[in-house]
Amino acid sequence: MPQNRWRKGIAVVVVMVAAVAGLTSGSASGAVDKAKPAATASADVDITGLYQFNGNGSTGTLRILTAAQGRVIANMHYFVRGADEFLGGTWEPGSRTLTLVRPLGSSSVSQTYTMWVGTNDMGTSVGNLMFGGFFTESDAGDNRFGAFANFQSR
Repeated sequence: MPQNRWRKGIAVVVVMVAAVAGLTSGSASGAVDKAKPAATASADVDITGLYQFNGNGSTGTLRILTAAQGRVIANMHYFVRGADEFLGGTWEPGSRTLTLVRPLGSSSVSQTYTMWVGTNDMGTSVGNLMFGGFFTESDAGDNRFGAFANFQSR
């Protein structure tokens, strides 16, 4: 009886791993033969965690809470405001692009942050993970303002 539970447990784990990997039960055994190309594999990076943040000279923190299936939930804290703000956005692993939308108060004005992930050591250390890019403001025309974030911790 315990051996049957063990086998069922392994079968459940295999099915769950195949589902997460996007495989059907019939193709799970062929997964090893279909390895990702190196370019795709390098785009697979866990971006969740706490970052030191700077947006146009205003400093604070950015905590990426989740980036599941391309949907991002983040918390931003600008020190000058002294308040936490929850942001939504997207993560595109292929282009390594993070997009966050920050509503500004009760008005229809918002800021859109577009940043690209990189490291200063060719991606070998999560401790050197960083984002660089810009943000726009919906009422500021075509102006772009610099933004960057340096990884601090998980």
